Amino acid sequence: MINQILGTLYGMAIGDAMGMPSELWSRQKVKIFFGNIHTFLDGPSENEVAYQYKKRAVYG
Repeated sequence: MINQILGTLYGMAIGDAMGMPSELWSRQKVKIFFGNIHTFLDGPSENEVAYQYKKRAVYG
């Protein structure tokens, strides 16, 4: 049961982080600007909500 709970929390955190660059954009705008998002990305300057966020590697 603990593995299922942890999997849910990790999945939510990763999905939230990967969706950050397109925060509050329509699906159509995301498709035009990014295509498909398969990795972590910086927030683009065109996004007034996410522009200040940068991807970074976390180790350890």
